[in-house]
Amino acid sequence: MTYQDWLNEWLESCVKTQNKVRTYEKYSLTVRRKIIPALGKFELGQLTAGVLQKFISGLSEQYAANTVISVITVLKVSLKRAARIGLTEHQYADCIIRPKQQEKTVQCFTLREQKRLETYIL
Repeated sequence: MTYQDWLNEWLESCVKTQNKVRTYEKYSLTVRRKIIPALGKFELGQLTAGVLQKFISGLSEQYAANTVISVITVLKVSLKRAARIGLTEHQYADCIIRPKQQEKTVQCFTLREQKRLETYIL
C-alpha cells in the first residue's frame, strides 16, 4: 500500500472519527500540501529513517520550526497506527530529529520611548 493511500484511509477512518473537526482539517491540510507531494508514492515499507529525515531536513530549509514539527506529528501518528494494525513491520518516525527552534530577540522600548508613547496616548 502506498503512503498516500494509507494517509487518505487513516484520515477518514481514524482522525475524522476520533478527533475534533479542527484537528482533522489541520491534519488534512498538512497531508495534502506537504506530505503527499513528497512521500505519497512510497510504499509503507520504503519509508526508512533516512527517507523521513531527508524529507524533514528539506522542510526545515523552507518552513518555520513549528510547521515542520506539525508535519512530524502527522508522520509519527499515521505511521505508528499503520504499524499497530500490521500494514508495515517497522515505522521509523521516532528516529526523526526535530529542527531546533531559534529564539527570537525581542526589542523593547527604551524608557524615553515608553514615556513618549504614554504621553501621546494620554
